[in-house]
Amino acid sequence: MPAIRKKKGRQGTPWTLAELKQLGRKPDSVLARRTARTIQEVVAERKRRRIRLRLPLRDWTAREIKMLGRYNDSELGRRLRRSRDQVRKKRVRFKIPPFQPRTPAKIWSPDEIRLIGRYSDYEVARRLACSAHSVFDQRRKLNIPPACAPKHWTAAEHKLLGTMPDKILATQLVNRTAKAIARRRFIKGIQMPSRRWTKAQNVLLGKLRDEEVAARTGHSRAAVIQQRHTLGIPTGHLHYRPWQPHEDALLGTDMDKAIAVRLGRTKSRVCARRLKLGIARCCRRSWTSKEIAKLGTASDEQIARRLKRTVKAVKTRRNKLRIPAWQPR
Repeated sequence: MPAIRKKKGRQGTPWTLAELKQLGRKPDSVLARRTARTIQEVVAERKRRRIRLRLPLRDWTAREIKMLGRYNDSELGRRLRRSRDQVRKKRVRFKIPPFQPRTPAKIWSPDEIRLIGRYSDYEVARRLACSAHSVFDQRRKLNIPPACAPKHWTAAEHKLLGTMPDKILATQLVNRTAKAIARRRFIKGIQMPSRRWTKAQNVLLGKLRDEEVAARTGHSRAAVIQQRHTLGIPTGHLHYRPWQPHEDALLGTDMDKAIAVRLGRTKSRVCARRLKLGIARCCRRSWTSKEIAKLGTASDEQIARRLKRTVKAVKTRRNKLRIPAWQPR
């Protein structure tokens, strides 16, 4: 019998233009058989060129259609190896409602019903190990008023609104919170009277932090900042230091962050001073011999992380010096 000739594989040979056009349009196994290559080589070439595999939609079977609505769309898509949108469109087409798991209804005993109304819904839910929403629904069905019914405001309480801060008034009234007092004052249209600043309080502005001034004077932090801006007083925790000529000479010679470290100032103040003098920002940082020696010893991402530079800057400098890229063995 004549010997059967095996088709010689083309593994490792360069790809032709006709073969590259078929990547992603034909299944990897079919293309591997036609081009006499391995499936791993076809998949690697397709992923290297970032070509997405486009396959025709798979027909739905009767077993898959029966599973619609029995699981969540995402879970069913994971089980059937389909996307969530495909499952949802197929379910809507057959007018199948989505899967909504429901907890079994709680059967209330007479002893449990006696607790409703005696304690708050959250307390009853904690004692019976159920949700507060189920306690609320059962209480509404039985027409049981809540245990913590809202307390009516008296005329004496209305007279105290606005006479003192809400937090202080909440400590004097029984079962009233500062939020409830502020809400009631807003409904009645009562505004807090503006507290006047004394001379002793104005002296503290700029010498202490705004938080400390607010704690000592009883004003809010926003009121302290507004009063300080009105009087033109700078902040107290940042002492102004005049700029020297040798400090202005350094602006623009290096990055603002590096100059701020050298001068002991903040980056925002260095940037503001540079813009005030009309000095352009230093966009480039000079390369040192130690930094250049590290190029090519590792990947560009690792070198950029070590030198605190961008990957683009490291790659551009390496290509300019004609240093080959790092290739792991």
